[in-house]
Amino acid sequence: PGSGFHLLNPAGSVNHVAAGITTSLTNATIEFFWKFTSGTGTSYMWYDAPTSFRAFTNGVANAGVMVRSTPGGTDVAHTASLQNGQWHHIAFVLNATSSQGRLYVDGALAGTTTYTAPIAMGTTFAVLGRAGSANSATVGFDRYRVWSQALTQAQITSIIAGSL
Repeated sequence: PGSGFHLLNPAGSVNHVAAGITTSLTNATIEFFWKFTSGTGTSYMWYDAPTSFRAFTNGVANAGVMVRSTPGGTDVAHTASLQNGQWHHIAFVLNATSSQGRLYVDGALAGTTTYTAPIAMGTTFAVLGRAGSANSATVGFDRYRVWSQALTQAQITSIIAGSL
């Protein structure tokens, strides 16, 4: 991807973008391109405060990515480091038909968990942010999208290739 946008969290504050998603979704896909530039501290990719459904790097995810509190399921983690200054595509698919949550990293399936629909995203569903005063991580996001359908691996591959 080309240039994305940065969010910088000044010391002692919490920055995020409120996505404005206030609906219950039975099937959904959260996908985006992500790049780690520098620093330390937990960097959230999304966070839904009422349900604690979230994804982040650093913390218990180490330098990979972890999705926590999928409704009805367990945590899913990609433990290989993504902090290499390169763009990576992250996708998390919630599929009520198969009762699965699926984490894809760069188009490859990184892990699955059980999923019981629906996910009730609250008014505090936030994306592109990080929390805490000790964070200095700088990350980039590009083409952040929340779909109201469970994308297939082929569709995710098409997104990465730029044809969807």
